[in-house]
Amino acid sequence: MKKISLTILLLITGWSLSLAQVGINTDGSSPDPSSIVDAKSSTKGFLIPRMTAAQRDAIASPAEGLMVFCTDCGTKGSLSVYSDGSWQTFSPCSYATPTAGNNTVSPGQVVWTWNAVAGATGYKWNTTNDYSTATNMGTSLTKTETGIVCGTAYTRYVWAYNTCSFSSACTLTETIPASAPGTPSAGTHVPTQTQITWNWNTVSGAKGYRWSNLNDFATATEMGLSTSKVEGSLTCGTLYTRYAWAYNGCGYSTPVTLTQSTLACWICGNPITDSRDSKTYNTVLIGSQCWFAQNLNVGTRINGSQNQTNNGIIEKYCYSDNESNCDVYGGLYQWNELMNYTTSSNSNPSGRQGICPTGWHVPSDAEWCQMEIFLDATVVCENTGWRGTDAGGKMKETGTTHWSSPNTGATNSSGFTALPGGLRGSGGGFVYLADDAYFWSAAESSSASAWSRYLDYNLAQVRRNYNDKTYGFSGRCVKD
Repeated sequence: MKKISLTILLLITGWSLSLAQVGINTDGSSPDPSSIVDAKSSTKGFLIPRMTAAQRDAIASPAEGLMVFCTDCGTKGSLSVYSDGSWQTFSPCSYATPTAGNNTVSPGQVVWTWNAVAGATGYKWNTTNDYSTATNMGTSLTKTETGIVCGTAYTRYVWAYNTCSFSSACTLTETIPASAPGTPSAGTHVPTQTQITWNWNTVSGAKGYRWSNLNDFATATEMGLSTSKVEGSLTCGTLYTRYAWAYNGCGYSTPVTLTQSTLACWICGNPITDSRDSKTYNTVLIGSQCWFAQNLNVGTRINGSQNQTNNGIIEKYCYSDNESNCDVYGGLYQWNELMNYTTSSNSNPSGRQGICPTGWHVPSDAEWCQMEIFLDATVVCENTGWRGTDAGGKMKETGTTHWSSPNTGATNSSGFTALPGGLRGSGGGFVYLADDAYFWSAAESSSASAWSRYLDYNLAQVRRNYNDKTYGFSGRCVKD
């Protein structure tokens, strides 16, 4: 029996080898003439060897075209084929279609734009829906097309591709108007001494705008869809003329002429207006420093029984909780509130704006001393207590309209015009109105206290001291 079975096996093997073809199926059909192995099934697949990359790489002298499934290549494994002397790994194909982006249209030109597709290694673009004749764009996501004609609707196509396939086409469309847009109208410009924010109004059908200091569209600055341009580094008190155009794919408008003067040149001694609340402050030049000649009065009044807090709202005390006292003497501020919850060393200048207007800052201890020495050369910066002989008198407003009598030594020769706003104590009470003026510096003396200045109705000197930060003192600002 064993001999018969062996004979049959040999006969079958010999027949297979002689035909040099193998058919694997369940219907008894012959293999296709072009194949060496022809496997047919509608319920099962062909399974090649499965192994890790390390096992694959350990195969000795792999033949060109050898195939395995690498189980740890990529996140889910992938087919590996030995080709050109190394193992090539084939990742799964990506058939996602690109989506249209925002095209950029300018006179006679469209920059076609599409969005990236995960797994794509490149893109093709065409004027017709034909991948085979499309222009290869590599990894670029844009295509610039010139020669655009007015009054024409354009349709273009783009495909994503990788090493094993390409996507269906994404359709890109753009309609070019029959004529150029109308001329923009000028908006309301916003000037400062050294800057102008130029504004113009939108135009129906415009695809963008350009702006220039010359009447030349070709060299103008591209603004996209923005209708505003900030121009800095200008000269105060000067009239400027600028130009703006609207454009689309058909052409560009005639320019709108924009004119605006920068604000008049400001010098120390002129008043300044705080843009936050439109309050105006006098200023004075003392030596090389420009100071407020009035106490700061900005913020919302709260009662003295409350502490000022870092809540995004500038808060102030008014003596005796009476707003009219702020109108005369300015607000009173705890140190942290005046500093807008920043800290500073005894640098000169402090570099801390605090709650001063833009371009001004809370004076450092050194800046206070600089002014005092200018007024009285006998002042010694490092000393505490009453200093010099008459610096305080030169800072105080004259007379007894606001100061208590005798207002000793008051000449106000500096123009500082110090007023005796008193203070709000750490317990919430108010004292010393008409008797004393207290001013914070930006410099801390400890984590709980800061350096200050103090003027008295009965003395011509100035006192340097440190005080608890929870006191409410007056504030002055010095120019940056």
